[in-house]
Amino acid sequence: MRWTPLLLSLLGANQLWTPSALADPGHCKTLEQGGTDDISDCCSGSGTGESTTVGNKYEYTCGKRLSNRGLREWSWPSAKECVGWCIQQGCTAASYIPGHNPRCIVTVEKDFTFKDESGVLGIVYKGSVESEDCAPKIEKVKEQCEAEKKKQKEDCDRQKQRIEEDLRNCNKGSEECDRRRQRAEDDLRKCNEGSRKCEDEKQRADEDLRKCNEGSKKCEDEKQRADEDLRRCNEGSKKCEDEKQRADEDLRKCEDGARECEKKKQDIDKQRQECKAENDRLKEIIQNSQQATWEPRRELNDFSMSLAFSPADGGQLVTTDAQRNVRIMDVNSDTTVESWNVGQSDTGMVSSIAMSRDGRKVLLGTHDQKVKLWDRDRGSEDTLLQETQDNTPSQVAISPDGKHMAAGLRDGRILLWDSVKKQIQISTQPGPIAGLAMTNDILATGSTDQKIKIWELGSGVSAGEISNLPADVQSIVATPDGKGLACGLKNGRITMYNIVDKTERRNIDAHKAPVNQVAFSPDGRQLASASDDGTVRIWSLTDDFIVPTSQTNKFLAVSFSSDGKYLAALTGGYKARIWGRK
Repeated sequence: MRWTPLLLSLLGANQLWTPSALADPGHCKTLEQGGTDDISDCCSGSGTGESTTVGNKYEYTCGKRLSNRGLREWSWPSAKECVGWCIQQGCTAASYIPGHNPRCIVTVEKDFTFKDESGVLGIVYKGSVESEDCAPKIEKVKEQCEAEKKKQKEDCDRQKQRIEEDLRNCNKGSEECDRRRQRAEDDLRKCNEGSRKCEDEKQRADEDLRKCNEGSKKCEDEKQRADEDLRRCNEGSKKCEDEKQRADEDLRKCEDGARECEKKKQDIDKQRQECKAENDRLKEIIQNSQQATWEPRRELNDFSMSLAFSPADGGQLVTTDAQRNVRIMDVNSDTTVESWNVGQSDTGMVSSIAMSRDGRKVLLGTHDQKVKLWDRDRGSEDTLLQETQDNTPSQVAISPDGKHMAAGLRDGRILLWDSVKKQIQISTQPGPIAGLAMTNDILATGSTDQKIKIWELGSGVSAGEISNLPADVQSIVATPDGKGLACGLKNGRITMYNIVDKTERRNIDAHKAPVNQVAFSPDGRQLASASDDGTVRIWSLTDDFIVPTSQTNKFLAVSFSSDGKYLAALTGGYKARIWGRK
């Protein structure tokens, strides 16, 4: 008879491809010891011999390879394992091919042929030998099965307890944890089903082993089924362990998710509070702006060179004069809050000015070719740029988040500084830089080439351009939400563009002379423009009407206060004029 490998292992016999103890230990050691790269122990001498392996007799011949059709092939590292596989497949003959990729080919056909091939071991099945009485070994196997069954049950019970404890902990989590817990319960149910299935399989294996005593042929068939049942049982046990590992991982992710969810909730609550405060502020500005009219409040007698309202304090206006003084005044109380002098040079008057969003830093461009940063908290200044030739900074700007500063020079160069004052030269444009606007992400510049060029702040590389403008750019400003641009042109028109797709959104025939500067109200609903035609005009971007102001010879600059209550403009006579809402 032919004994299946696993059945013989259950009975305590040698494993699937271990040769019988009756084989000559010096005879074909490849089959006995599992050599892989060398079969010389089989191919020495006559090159032909016999070997008994797990109750089956085989004849081997060196230099022979199966050549008929219908062969089965598998990768095995040794001739010993090739014989084992031959037993399992019920083969009639086999060939073991050693080397870098050792293989075993077998056939179950009675008619088979070999061909000569050096280094290959040919194997022919010659029949089975009688096996010993299996009753004592069956009893031993039963005892081993019982012990293994008890151990696996205890392991499964412990796994069940751990999973139940994990499920209790999971109940403390968020909604996501509930979904994870449901998966863990499913895993536990599958584990219990696997445990019960394992118990059933082992009971069937015990019954199959008992029936083995009833006859050799019947015992062989039953033990084959027992082999399959035990394999399934082992698969079930491994599946149970895999399910437990997944449950543990789900619980860990659940806890991480709960912590992340709580952090996000806190962040959202904070953002909601900030959004509500900003929304209330904008509502107040919008209510004040509806149906409002403007009336002159005062005109500063100083010879002002530039002006800008503080983005942080609606009542603070920054002005510069011909004596190189920088003054911050409170327009509500008509008092000076702070002042300082930017230098002793006669040519050091301020040409352009910008303030940070928090109002604590003032960026200045001067006629003596310098860019300076005044820190109001320290009461001191840093010189960011000192040109050696007549090259006045025509425009300066600070990004809303305060992380970048920029300057446009009269020779067309564009310079960018980061928060640690590292300087980057982005590009050079034809003619002086007439317009400069910044968001947290981009810098927009305009010159005499009738183009608006856009640059990425992080890298300083180009992010595209808006071309074919109807006239040269005089000024640029970004919308409060950072999504659009408004441009004052030399032909008196104002054009507005979307930053992302660079399409024109509005074109206003605003003035009869160049538009020197444009400025948005804090809510973005109104746009002020200052022109050489002697007017400051305020445009409603929702209703398309003009809020008139008084006329003079020309206006050079314009700025809204951060609360939208005041408007300041610089006249052609270098006087700062202030209007307030009624």
